[in-house]
Amino acid sequence: MKRLLLMLAISFNGMVLANGEEFAVEFVKSIEEVEGYIAMMRELLPEASCSEAKEILNGYIKVLAKYKDNEKTPFHGKVFFGDKAVTLIRIANVLEVQGNSSEANKYRAEARIACEKAQWSSCEEVEIDRVVGEMNKELEIGCKRKGHAGT
Repeated sequence: MKRLLLMLAISFNGMVLANGEEFAVEFVKSIEEVEGYIAMMRELLPEASCSEAKEILNGYIKVLAKYKDNEKTPFHGKVFFGDKAVTLIRIANVLEVQGNSSEANKYRAEARIACEKAQWSSCEEVEIDRVVGEMNKELEIGCKRKGHAGT
């Protein structure tokens, strides 16, 4: 993780030198907002009902969408679509817990489209689920626990 942060810092410095102060402001602002939302999700999702979890996760997509076309942020293009694919699968999993397979399938189909736009090496459902499973280790969604589904 430290190596990744160091690489990001070096890359950021190079981009600021090449693109100016406005770039730096946009870049930092986007990271602050997205990281702030992620921190809020880590706090709320473990105890959220499934309806609340779905709303929180959809909110994350909306936050990311603000930056999807802004090349002055690290959340544009493929990164946006990759995060969107993961989040849509998380929502689909919440919907499955609620017993709403029909809506879950719609989210899974949308996730596959986002995955393709992210240009992942594989957008097969098994592969997307594997990626989401790895990422879920860092973000607990409590409504998936037995007896915690809520509405």
